[in-house]
Amino acid sequence: FSVRRSHILECIQGLRAMAPVFEKTGCTHQAAWSDGERIRFFFEDIGRHNAVDKIAGAAMLAGRDLSHGVLVTTGRLNSEIAVKALRAGTPVLASRSAVTSNSVRLAENHGLTLVGFARGGRMNVYSSPERVIDE
Repeated sequence: FSVRRSHILECIQGLRAMAPVFEKTGCTHQAAWSDGERIRFFFEDIGRHNAVDKIAGAAMLAGRDLSHGVLVTTGRLNSEIAVKALRAGTPVLASRSAVTSNSVRLAENHGLTLVGFARGGRMNVYSSPERVIDE
């Protein structure tokens, strides 16, 4: 699986627009999964972990394989979120926020493409950059 850099940025930029609770309160995290063409699952929750868990649960209930897509979120990417992405089987994990050094090590050790600070037309790719295609 590979994904266009612009698609990751579009997905992350679109998260807030899809979040009615955030619009009213300003206090939720959003998570979405895209197949590389469009967002197929979206959730928001007060907790960043919960939003990611909802993606994995919805995919499981729908019988959807997440191994050909990108998981995007608004929350900080720590090692626990990276483990959730790995267990779900998604090859690319991206956020508008920061990553931790433990999540980078975990991603490098397990072949997960980890992207942080994806906002304002730019992003940092910390591991397995071959999956992110520059147009």
